[in-house]
Amino acid sequence: MHIYYIRVLNAFVGAAIPAIVAITKWKKIPPSYYPFIWFIWLTVLREISVTITAHIYRNNAVPANIYILLMSIFLLLQFNNWSLFKQHKKMFHILMALFIAVWCWEFLYFTNLWHHSSYYRIIFSFILVLLSIHTINLIINSTPTKLTKNSIFLICIAFIMLFTIKTILEIIFQLGLNTNNVFISFIYQKISYLTIPINILYAIAIKFIPQKSTFTL
Repeated sequence: MHIYYIRVLNAFVGAAIPAIVAITKWKKIPPSYYPFIWFIWLTVLREISVTITAHIYRNNAVPANIYILLMSIFLLLQFNNWSLFKQHKKMFHILMALFIAVWCWEFLYFTNLWHHSSYYRIIFSFILVLLSIHTINLIINSTPTKLTKNSIFLICIAFIMLFTIKTILEIIFQLGLNTNNVFISFIYQKISYLTIPINILYAIAIKFIPQKSTFTL
């Protein structure tokens, strides 16, 4: 099977796994986790839209570029909900402004939405890896429960895996090493196989999300 179809199939299957789990557990998920769930569902929508636009326009950059902005906003909101910026509230607003400003500069001024560019992807991926590492450190130092059953820990591990890969891949593109089709096909093939375990981690994390509190009189 052609590598493109393998990647598309793995992306759809991978994205669908946590999305389905989130649907089944939606009524029990606390609102503090909603940005992460929105990110999960947005990823499914992204896979559908990029596949359709690739076939129609031979270019799927527009939905992909809009996706990375919405995704970075949702995930930054999620880290804020996890109280990561509790002691540094200004940092949350600085990062949010940075994400929006860099995205607008790159895709509305420097290039355009029909162009795949790496600067924003490298910046937000690197920042999300750092935020995930910091969150894990806080969990290890403050949470007595098993880490393997801690939803935040599992989500952050998946983030580190995903966004480290994305950062490396975008640096490869930025350095111009994507001219070797054999090399790029090999990279995409390996990455396509990693999407499913990452999404399985998301699904497991969703299962371990604490249930929404209920109040009775």
